[in-house]
Amino acid sequence: MAKLFLYADARELSSGIPELIKKENINVYVRNLTVADYVISDRCAVERKSVNDFISSLFDGRLIDQLNRLSEAYEKPVLILEGDVNLLYADEQRRAFFLKTLFNLTIDYNIRLLFSSCKNLTKDILVGLLHYEKFGKSRYPIARRKPKTLERRELLKFILKGFPYIGDKSAEKLLQSFGSLRKIFTSPSRELMLKGRLTLKQAKTFTDLLDIPYSVEKENTHQQERLEA
Repeated sequence: MAKLFLYADARELSSGIPELIKKENINVYVRNLTVADYVISDRCAVERKSVNDFISSLFDGRLIDQLNRLSEAYEKPVLILEGDVNLLYADEQRRAFFLKTLFNLTIDYNIRLLFSSCKNLTKDILVGLLHYEKFGKSRYPIARRKPKTLERRELLKFILKGFPYIGDKSAEKLLQSFGSLRKIFTSPSRELMLKGRLTLKQAKTFTDLLDIPYSVEKENTHQQERLEA
């Protein structure tokens, strides 16, 4: 059985969580991620926030931008709030404000919200998500479900979701912006980012894959890692 793996943003190294995950016999590939702190699968990624960072990033505007991009890029975005959540409810005025924010994130942005009291529990959550994506009800990596009917709209999205890092939302946005698969496939990565709202990683992986020549020989590990990076 292949060893489980996930991607971690380089900035997470200082937290010590990637090292805790490695102790669970899981490979951790460290990258400079443009979206998310951890990428669990092609459809699931995680943003980790300490309660204090959550509060400060909410007031300076970073939080909504980060989670909006996370929600755009991944079908199953997750936010882990780490620390003493009682700080969010210190007084009545603050309580009402943060409850409204949490409702906004879960309902409007479709963010899955999980709570952790410490880094060890955060590690357990990430490992649990990884196992769920591989062995649970979901598919890993994305094994696309063929639409029950051959309705053109769903069929076009089905084709796009075969590409790495392209979930339902990204496929829908691309089709709305470009109008056809041909226009999407012939557009440069910069246009996919500006018009299709893809991240740099999504756009680069998408266009790189279109240019890869088919070979009957098995890909070596280096080639495969380059595509995943």
